[in-house]
Amino acid sequence: MRSIPLKKSVIAGVLVLALMIPATATGSAATRMSATGATCLTKAGMVFSPWGDLTSYALAPGGSFEGTSGWSLVSASPVAGNEPWHIRSAKDSTSLSINAGGSATSPLFCGTLATPTIRFFVRSASVTAKLQVDVLYPSFDGTVKSLTIGTVAGTTTWAPTNAMLLLVNFLALASPTGQVDLAVRVTATSGTWQVDDVYVDPFRKG
Repeated sequence: MRSIPLKKSVIAGVLVLALMIPATATGSAATRMSATGATCLTKAGMVFSPWGDLTSYALAPGGSFEGTSGWSLVSASPVAGNEPWHIRSAKDSTSLSINAGGSATSPLFCGTLATPTIRFFVRSASVTAKLQVDVLYPSFDGTVKSLTIGTVAGTTTWAPTNAMLLLVNFLALASPTGQVDLAVRVTATSGTWQVDDVYVDPFRKG
């Protein structure tokens, strides 16, 4: 990817902004994120257009949960039953089940200024269930930190989430490559959940 020329004042402003983000360290100080193996997303289409969202999204790595997803799972596993609209493929037949207290973390993907939001499908066992969504990103010393970007309320029928801002994609401004490695983690803070078809918007307009 071509480097983005930036003024020192812009980079300094981004660094200050990043330091102001109330983040949480993830794992030990030895935990690192590497550009090796990060997936740079390609355009998929307006998959959320039935819900009035006319922006183009790309599937997050392993985000369909068909076959081997590459996601790191804690008290979670693929189960039979796809979101009913089959927005990726009519042949899809599985989703991800997350038990209460469990979590799922995506493989790395390339974050840029053009990857501002994430959106996916959910269903929960009860309307009182809660699902927390975090983005994982590298701090300037290379350790991994997390930032909560949304909480999803329980729904006993399949539904798309709202589009959630990744926020830390702006750290790409401070990178000589114009990109930063990101991952997304969903945690069932209460109740049992199903998650399916996780998409990132790499071409948002307006």
